[in-house]
Amino acid sequence: MTTVFFISLLSDFLNKRETIQPEGDINWEELMKTAKLHEVAGIVYYQCKRFIPKEYQESLNHLYAYTLFYYGHRVNEEVIALQKLRDASVRCFIIKGSVVASYYPAPALRTMGDTDIVVDDLMKAHDALVITGYTCKTKYAAYYIKNLLFEIHDHLAYVNDINSPELVEFFSRHWDFMKDGELDWSFHLLFLILHLRGHFYGSGVGVRHFMDIAALTRYNEKLDWSWIEQKLKELKLWKFAEKVFDLNRRWFGIIVPMTVEPIDEAFYREVTEELCSGGVFGSKVNSGRRFAAQGYRHPIFSMLKRACGLVFVPYKNMIRMPQYGFLDGRPYLLAVAWIYRGWLTIRKMGIKNATHSLQDSFVSKEAVDEQKKYIEKWNR
Repeated sequence: MTTVFFISLLSDFLNKRETIQPEGDINWEELMKTAKLHEVAGIVYYQCKRFIPKEYQESLNHLYAYTLFYYGHRVNEEVIALQKLRDASVRCFIIKGSVVASYYPAPALRTMGDTDIVVDDLMKAHDALVITGYTCKTKYAAYYIKNLLFEIHDHLAYVNDINSPELVEFFSRHWDFMKDGELDWSFHLLFLILHLRGHFYGSGVGVRHFMDIAALTRYNEKLDWSWIEQKLKELKLWKFAEKVFDLNRRWFGIIVPMTVEPIDEAFYREVTEELCSGGVFGSKVNSGRRFAAQGYRHPIFSMLKRACGLVFVPYKNMIRMPQYGFLDGRPYLLAVAWIYRGWLTIRKMGIKNATHSLQDSFVSKEAVDEQKKYIEKWNR
């Protein structure tokens, strides 16, 4: 009952409808937990404030107010960040998050943990941000200012176990799809599907990724659906995208102007349960999904490779983190940096949590096989 109501109130929000108090009992404790996991507590308050039980009013009202404040704070800093980059002659644009939020019925209620900015020159972007007060978390990648995280990218996709060279080549041409300082929305929608797919093959995704696509397809009139369908099929994303579009139809009543094969009822129930229970980025301990996606016949080799990668971080990656600045130009100190990194990790997380984090790299063959079967359902 709670999951059904949770999905229905999100549907009401996306379609600008009033949410009616359900006749049956709602487990508000469970609903609040789910809303927090998916970072949509502000939407729950927005839709249900007329009938929220008194014992939950204050908590949800606080989350709602914080969501509004944080959005305004972030938007202001995004404008400043883009201006700093452009003043340094860096071509740039924001992807996902903030720009997609503009298509939400109440943009401030689309929460986000960071702002993703695409640039044409990582070194110039780094210099422009650091010199104006940004703290570098990872050189050429992540920067903090006023408790806000900005992630900087010069690529939208990378060749890996799920992305073909052809797919990566297409998304590497993002500058060709810029017009008047804005990324073409049809191209942007393709990227949102790719991004959702990437998280799906990691630990998983939550309903917010689907809401982004639903809001864009519901309210953006600039989308070229013939071109979108053509490219999804050329890039071999069509089968996966069909599942996304049909879930948005089933959940939110938002239909795309394309012929989409409907999913069966059993798969719908399975997916709804999995997506609603995992949170905004799925389950953090779903390592079996990652290894299944890599398609190894013997996933133990992949697990060992991942575990070694967590402990023995390559030199080129280590020198991008400020806390290991002493390593830059001194590769012979790499072993010292690894030991120091291990000490910092244990100091921050505790030895028990650090050990558990490493153990997450190892899962049973049965868990990997189960995830392989689940992945196959998304691609057939």
